[in-house]
Amino acid sequence: MKYLENLHDLLSDTYPNVNIQSNGELFRLKSENAVELLTTFEALLEAICDVDMKT
Repeated sequence: MKYLENLHDLLSDTYPNVNIQSNGELFRLKSENAVELLTTFEALLEAICDVDMKT
């Protein structure tokens, strides 16, 4: 949970077009820029699952 809160703070600096929304239980990434959205999602997967998606 803390990681997602930190991500919310960092997104505005790194990818200002990607927003993270929460309803308390579920989190949703939104963006009109598909490349930024996929890059952010990839970074989340790498951080949470400790995997390298670039292989």
